[in-house]
Amino acid sequence: MSQVQAQYHIQWLDEEKRVLLMTYTGRMLAHEYFEAYEEISREVAQVSHTVYMIVDLSSVTYVDAPGFVKFAPKFNLTVAPNVHLTVAVGLNPAARAVVNTVARLVPRLVSTIRQAKSLEEALEIVESYRAQELSTQREITQRLG
Repeated sequence: MSQVQAQYHIQWLDEEKRVLLMTYTGRMLAHEYFEAYEEISREVAQVSHTVYMIVDLSSVTYVDAPGFVKFAPKFNLTVAPNVHLTVAVGLNPAARAVVNTVARLVPRLVSTIRQAKSLEEALEIVESYRAQELSTQREITQRLG
């Protein structure tokens, strides 16, 4: 039996480079995911403003749960400070369990991870979050100004 390697594709969804989409397919092994995430971190580091990330896992066929638990502390080192929200799309039960476990092991992630059933829902979550942040920023500016 041949093993299908995971593949990923990264793209900005807007010209402002505020919404970044990673589409992941195949077998999701922890060390490969972290290699992909390091590429994402380099991409995000090129901008200074807030970034919202969508990770589409709807075509993932296998999740390396033990590997993700082992590598979980590495998330503290690789999550870019300007990524304010990550929306995981299409999680199968194994992937959902891994995301929930990693989030508990890395408390910083708990407040920044949301789950969506579709890319459309993920975009709605991002837009809602962006609107809320903009409203908060305006409120602060009005109080200071």
